[in-house]
Amino acid sequence: MDIQRLYSTVAFMLDEDRRLAIQQTLEQLSNFLVNLQNQPGNQQLQGQAVQFRDQLTQGMRQFQERVTPVQRARIIDLSQDYFSLTFSESIEYEMQRNAMAPAVIAAKVKDLSTKRKELLNRLDSLRSTMDYFHIPESDLQPGDADIAFLIPRALFDGHLEELAQELREVNSIIRVFSEVITGGPEPVEVRRISSSDPTFLFHIGPKTIEAIGSTVTWLINTLKGILDLRKLRQDAEKVLGKEEDLKAMFDKKIEERLEQSVSERTKQLLETYPSSDEARRNELSIALDLAQRKLLVRMERGMSIEIRAVLPAKGNQAEVYAKIMAIGQDLQFPTIEGPPILKLPASGEGLA
Repeated sequence: MDIQRLYSTVAFMLDEDRRLAIQQTLEQLSNFLVNLQNQPGNQQLQGQAVQFRDQLTQGMRQFQERVTPVQRARIIDLSQDYFSLTFSESIEYEMQRNAMAPAVIAAKVKDLSTKRKELLNRLDSLRSTMDYFHIPESDLQPGDADIAFLIPRALFDGHLEELAQELREVNSIIRVFSEVITGGPEPVEVRRISSSDPTFLFHIGPKTIEAIGSTVTWLINTLKGILDLRKLRQDAEKVLGKEEDLKAMFDKKIEERLEQSVSERTKQLLETYPSSDEARRNELSIALDLAQRKLLVRMERGMSIEIRAVLPAKGNQAEVYAKIMAIGQDLQFPTIEGPPILKLPASGEGLA
């Protein structure tokens, strides 16, 4: 997570918590539970405690409805469960389980409230520090868009040469999409590089970003289908054993699904190709098939892609920027368990 994304995530968490009064409601619930342990038979206090409990759950639910898939992973990294429905549901469970022991539940909720308040204070201090150093929430200007590729270490094993090769692959994939959409490869500007798992932020034309983003959405759905087939194969192997015929049957089905999905998406993309050069169209059809396969196998190995945009001040290409924003909010990469099942194509193979 680079510093701009950290800032925007922290600001979102703090602003939404304040807007939905989540911490305020939690503290009110804690106070009523403390009072209830001294007056366990007070039905009015019991009713108010339940009311605040339900308000807390509703606030958490509304918060989750506002969170994009990309934001969700960052929020978990920063706060564990303190901004999740799991947090409020755990309080509801404890209130039901310890209904006859109000002192126990009062102590637990007070402890949770104190720890969550400490987290909010730390997040607020972090935002203040970033404000002091004039770190912006976003470096995008109106009418601007970019695309980021997170390259997991599994793809280059910490070696510079392999990382350089992965960057060449990313560049070649971008160039193919760019030519299909605009008629020629666009220059790719490196805007920012972040580490641990290296993330490279690029600026290219918005139509190319939209095409790559919508294709990634398409490939995510394809990958989910392939993972479902793998799960079916694993379930069958538990019953029938690891038979070669069984493996071959599922491998064939996986390849058929992959081929159908990639071919269909390639046809859709080539409908926008602005040139009448049929020979080049055929070459790009092959290159697009391979580019999608290369994206897909990397996504299975942990690569993620993020796209962002800010609407232009005037109406120029506003629809494209709006599509980028909508796609970016919905990109959610599946959790991959177990070894990869798709093979990496040879480096540079088939890409123009």
